[in-house]
Amino acid sequence: MMIKSKREQELEIENRRLKKKIEDLETEKKTFKMQLRIQNEQLEDLAKDSKIKEYQEYKRKYELLLQERQEEKARQQKEVEALEVAVKNLTDRINKDSSNSSKPSSSDTIYKKKKRVNTSRVKTGRKTGGQLGHKGTGLTKETAEELIASGKVEHVVVEHVDLGADVNKGEYIVKYEIDIEIKTKVIEHRFYEKEGVIEVPEEYNTDVTYGNNLKTFATVAINEGFISLNRTSKIINEMTDNTVKLSEGTLVNFNKELANKAAGSIERIKAALIKAGVLHVDETGVKINGELKWLHTAVTKHYTYYQIENKRGQEGISNLGILEYYVGMLVHDHFVSYYKYKTMTHAECNAHILRYLKQVIELFKRKGAEKFLEYLIQLNNEKKALEEKDIHEFPSKKIEEIENEYLNLINEWEREYLAYVKGKKKTQSLIDEGNLFKRLKEYKEEHLQFVKKFEVPFSNNCAEKSLRLIKTKIKVSGCFRGKDNGGNFTTIRSLFETAKKQGLNLFESVIKTFNKEALEFTEA
Repeated sequence: MMIKSKREQELEIENRRLKKKIEDLETEKKTFKMQLRIQNEQLEDLAKDSKIKEYQEYKRKYELLLQERQEEKARQQKEVEALEVAVKNLTDRINKDSSNSSKPSSSDTIYKKKKRVNTSRVKTGRKTGGQLGHKGTGLTKETAEELIASGKVEHVVVEHVDLGADVNKGEYIVKYEIDIEIKTKVIEHRFYEKEGVIEVPEEYNTDVTYGNNLKTFATVAINEGFISLNRTSKIINEMTDNTVKLSEGTLVNFNKELANKAAGSIERIKAALIKAGVLHVDETGVKINGELKWLHTAVTKHYTYYQIENKRGQEGISNLGILEYYVGMLVHDHFVSYYKYKTMTHAECNAHILRYLKQVIELFKRKGAEKFLEYLIQLNNEKKALEEKDIHEFPSKKIEEIENEYLNLINEWEREYLAYVKGKKKTQSLIDEGNLFKRLKEYKEEHLQFVKKFEVPFSNNCAEKSLRLIKTKIKVSGCFRGKDNGGNFTTIRSLFETAKKQGLNLFESVIKTFNKEALEFTEA
């Protein structure tokens, strides 16, 4: 065995020590790396936490901004929808006229293209104007000779001969000229004493009065011709060669006198209206001294009555003194105040329905509404065809079929409407359309009265027509002024319209009224 030297032993010991140190260093290195890795991981975790918080803060701000933007967008969308509805409502209002709504024809402007009005009239294919074989109404010799024979005219003969010729010899040709003569006359009335007393009638309480012929001409010109007071005064002045100069106040007094003297006739008109089998009523606004009042009318084929009231509703209707006692068929335009009267049967105007349907068709191209409109027109034409054959009722089975088809067409229209409005914001026109078919369902009986009872007309034109002339008067004067002018006018118009419907001569009827003579009305 080899014995190591002391130096070798020391080196070996040192070598082991160094190896041990190297191992310890390696261990420390590994430990350090582990600690470093842990620290790095901790740093990375800290960085991640910071980014997450930053991200979360960014996300929170973004969500708040997004919510604000969405709320703003929703608000703007609502504003846009509201504006679209407003524009649609205004457009629909602008497009309304007398052909597709209840607006009067007087409200139509000249700038709108005239629309075709849906009516129940059937085209004949004939040209406008007189037809072949039509009996003309021109003047003939027979006309003039009949007038002479009647004694109603003055017969004046004018000889057209040369000076010195013998008018009793030779042939001649007769030509007639029909003319009128206007002349002013002063009538002297002498009232003699009787038993020491001279009695003078009330109408002659002043030394000079105007005669009833003059009063009649003036009141007819004002209330039938709708000539203004000023122009009436000027016309009479010119016609009489400046001998009769009437003030506007005098003309107003003529109207007042006529209205007062017509009171008896007016009461008989109202009594006849109460007894009528079918009565038409309507109302329209008028201005009295600048304030809105309501002109009510009640009419039949033979009688007309007007009255101005402060209210349109039941209070104004009640003041007419007619409907409280009426038990017949009342035709009106769906003004609900009339339904408060239960003693009568009600019928609705279908001409209004045609106009409303026309508007629906124009706005929404609704096929269901178009079919229903055509069906109403068809029913009215079928009724007219029967009346021409002197048949005045539908068979009961036909009535049942009409009622079923009426409801079927409305239901078809309603389904089309509901499909259209689903998910849409309703404009006023859509709301009106929904109310229309609901009304037609609820008041089916009233709208079909014209086919169940042939004496009931398809429309309320009888009453509406009576109000159109009043609108003409309003165009002349703008409004009624004074305390009683409106009342006097409506009384006079009631008298005039009734006289014409009765086939009475208007001028003679007014003279009789001024003379306090009763007019003879038929009971029809």
